[in-house]
Amino acid sequence: MATRRYSYIKKLIGSQNYEEFRGYAKKFIPIATIILVVLLVLSQFVHWGIVSWLLNLALGTSLLFIAYVLGVILLLDFGVDVEMKEDWNGRLSLPEIMPSNFKNTIIWAYTLLILGIAAIYYSNKYRKIMLLNVKHS
Repeated sequence: MATRRYSYIKKLIGSQNYEEFRGYAKKFIPIATIILVVLLVLSQFVHWGIVSWLLNLALGTSLLFIAYVLGVILLLDFGVDVEMKEDWNGRLSLPEIMPSNFKNTIIWAYTLLILGIAAIYYSNKYRKIMLLNVKHS
């Protein structure tokens, strides 16, 4: 029997999709994080229209920020070792009964999902506050 690292999210979206999206996340999330940090720091010190426009584009319920949050969720996801069973044709498949520590990945996936939704909600609130500050100054 072969041992593979598996998580709840990997089980939901499929192994190949998970590895592909995680590869994209490893490339783009650090760059996006640096850009967001620079924009958020700038928004604390200056009230320029361009900074407000970029924050409006990059935060809240925009597709860019939702993709960013999903990428962060994929990067923070962890897997546990699962003994794969071998089918009659030689293909590996997941066992019917997952190991006991697999439940930790389920709890972690839902925790990340809740935190991601909270991040989207509160960044939307922050974006609206910053828009009001720029309009009043």
